[in-house]
Amino acid sequence: MGESRPQQLLSKVQAISDPPIEWHLIGHLQRNKIRRVLPVVSLIHSVDSLRLLEAIDRVAAEGGLRPRVLLEVNVSHERAKHGFSESDMPEAVERLAAISNVTVCGLMAMAGLESDQDETRREFARLRELRDRLRRAVPEGHSLDALSMGMSGDFEEAIEEGATIVRVGSALFEGIGP
Repeated sequence: MGESRPQQLLSKVQAISDPPIEWHLIGHLQRNKIRRVLPVVSLIHSVDSLRLLEAIDRVAAEGGLRPRVLLEVNVSHERAKHGFSESDMPEAVERLAAISNVTVCGLMAMAGLESDQDETRREFARLRELRDRLRRAVPEGHSLDALSMGMSGDFEEAIEEGATIVRVGSALFEGIGP
């Protein structure tokens, strides 16, 4: 299960323990919430800067944790979206060699809010192509195997462009609950 807001994630983790659930944080993570989130998630989709990655690495070391994360890339170039720029990714991948308590397993992106189907497809293709270019440079202990892209409205384009993880919560839960 995934949750985009850390506070709601923590509430849901406390409320639902049977059956055991593997939780993903798919939304923005602020550095001041790392300590509370790391112990309860199996994957963070939204590591959007080296500063955040380094902070997660420090907290993980202190807690004896080895979190798995995805690096968020802003392929739509929207100012309102978080994420690494495509041009910053070669340096980010190079700096992974200094990250020893976190496992980077791939990349994440969201299509632009105003993107039509063709532009969405091009944005997802750019993420896949970026991943393919950077794979050879990824230091040992990390990988770019996972591609988290696509949500309820565009998961088909994402799958066609190589997504290994799609986020389809509203398609599953729309109209359910209070």
